[in-house]
Amino acid sequence: MNILFLSLFVISIILFIVSFFQEDRMKRVEMDLEELSINMIQEHYQLKKRLSLVEEEILVVQPQPIVHKPITEVNAILKNQVLNLHAQGIPLEQISTQSSLPIHLVEKIITNSN
Repeated sequence: MNILFLSLFVISIILFIVSFFQEDRMKRVEMDLEELSINMIQEHYQLKKRLSLVEEEILVVQPQPIVHKPITEVNAILKNQVLNLHAQGIPLEQISTQSSLPIHLVEKIITNSN
């Protein structure tokens, strides 16, 4: 009987000592979870940063409305070109496309020259 108690006591001491050298599984799981949460936070931060950069690019790239200021004065070269084309008998639409002037300005130049 003493041998049985002694052997159980020795086994318990051996197991107790071995338990100190065993890796703690919960500690490993906690470390993995902490690492995962840190990675998620970093990815979230990077995504927010990229999103803000894209939003800034969109704001910068938006085209400004083109404002056409009315052409009030046509230079002399264009006037001469319009008058020469009209003298050759070319239609007003074609004169307008060749001179890059609106039809109403072509008509105005022709009527003012007479």
